Amino acid sequence: MEISNAHLPAPDRFGYWAELVSDQLARMRITSPVASRDFVAHASLTQAGPVRVAWFRSPPAHLSRTWADVRADDPGVYQLMLVTGAPLWVQQRRQDSGLVHGALTMFDLSEPFRGHVPDRGHDTEVIIAQIPHDVLPLPVDRARRALAAPLAASGVGGVLADLMMSIRARGAACEPQDLERMGWMLADLAGAVIARHLDAYEQLPVQTRQDVMRARILSFIDANLADPRLAPATVAGFHNLSLRALHALSFFRTATIR
Repeated sequence: MEISNAHLPAPDRFGYWAELVSDQLARMRITSPVASRDFVAHASLTQAGPVRVAWFRSPPAHLSRTWADVRADDPGVYQLMLVTGAPLWVQQRRQDSGLVHGALTMFDLSEPFRGHVPDRGHDTEVIIAQIPHDVLPLPVDRARRALAAPLAASGVGGVLADLMMSIRARGAACEPQDLERMGWMLADLAGAVIARHLDAYEQLPVQTRQDVMRARILSFIDANLADPRLAPATVAGFHNLSLRALHALSFFRTATIR
C-alpha cells in the first residue's frame, strides 16, 4: 500500500501525516519545525507474515511516546529501523543511539521513547520492520538491552538491510506465502544482529542460526554469480564451513553452482 499527503492542500498535510503515523505504527506525538510549511511525505506498507515492513520519507520531525500512549495502545512489537536519509537519534530506557545514518537501530513500542531528526534541509528516509515480541528469537529482557543502540548494517546486518529493502521495493509483487517466509527470515536475521551486538549469538535457537547461515550463503551466492570461480568449496570456505556442513543445509540441494 502506497500513501502520500501530496494531494492535500498544504495547510492540511502535516496533520494528516501525524494522524497516519499514529494510526499505522502506534500512538505517538509528532511535531516538526517545518509543520507549517509544505510538509510533503510518502509511505508504503507491506505485511510480510508476522512482520510489517513500512517505508517513510518525510521532512524533519520529533516523535515521542509516553506511558499514557502505551497504556492506550500497546501492540507488543519492536520497531527496527534502517536509516537511509537524514540522520536521526532515538532515546529509550536512558539509552541514546546518537545520530544514526546508514545503520540500524531499534526501540520497543511497549515503552516510552523519543526520536528526533535534526533539520538539515532534507528529508529523512527510513525502512521500518515491526517485529512482535514473541517472533524475535530472543527473550524480551535480553533484546531490550539493545534498544536505542546503533546496529551495523554490514555482515549479517547487511543481509538484514538488503532483505528489508527488497520487501519494501518488491513486496507488492510477491505471493503471500513468499512474503510469509521473508517475514520469518527477517525476524531471524534481526535476532542474529541483536544477539551479535550483545555477544549472545550462541544463545539463539539452533534453527535460527541455521536459517541465518542459509540467508548469508544465498546472499553471497547472489552477489558472486558472475564469478567463474564460484563453487561449493568457495562458498564453504568463505563461511568457514566444511563441504559436508554446507551440503547438510537443505536449501543447497536446489542451488545451482557450476
